[in-house]
Amino acid sequence: MAKYRCDCRSILDHGNWLHLHSLEYQLPQRLSRWLPELLGPANRQFQILDGGCGTGLCTAALKPWASGLTGVDISSAMLAKASAKNLYDQLHEAELTDFVKHRPTAFDLAVYADTLCYFGDLQEILQATFAALRSGGIALFTLEASSSASKADFTLHPTGRYSHAECYVAKTMTDCGYSQLVIRHDSTRKEVGTPVPGLMVSALKP
Repeated sequence: MAKYRCDCRSILDHGNWLHLHSLEYQLPQRLSRWLPELLGPANRQFQILDGGCGTGLCTAALKPWASGLTGVDISSAMLAKASAKNLYDQLHEAELTDFVKHRPTAFDLAVYADTLCYFGDLQEILQATFAALRSGGIALFTLEASSSASKADFTLHPTGRYSHAECYVAKTMTDCGYSQLVIRHDSTRKEVGTPVPGLMVSALKP
């Protein structure tokens, strides 16, 4: 399984704020707009998993809905920065799929923000997430979108990130048992000044 190599959060970990700014990284802002549509009014009512949380860039967007906020990441250095925000209830250093597999029906919302772009085949992590969600729980994640000319389910790029075909994502979610699938086309960052095509995906565990 691919490990994190060029995640925007790793840029933060090395203190390169100017580079992050040049990417015009917009994921926390996108989540802040999307979550009220998806979850309704915030009342600290959900157990939330921030999978691949990195330094906690999305914490502030998630916290208003969290009765408990759990972060998991493979990098101890990033988790130290996430801990300094004092917003998580739990932080775990672990490989994401293995962690989720050991948390049956633990969460109401599983968020993978700029995380699954480091996975090629999504079947295992999305199936594990389905089991980790309670009935009525929601999986919410972002991906980079494959070119419409690509015939592959997913493609590894020199950045170490994968892009995924929308039809592959939809089929995988259906095969895993999710319902009420929504896939939005949006970009959360730029490379060389050009928006990177992205997918924002949400689905329900019946």
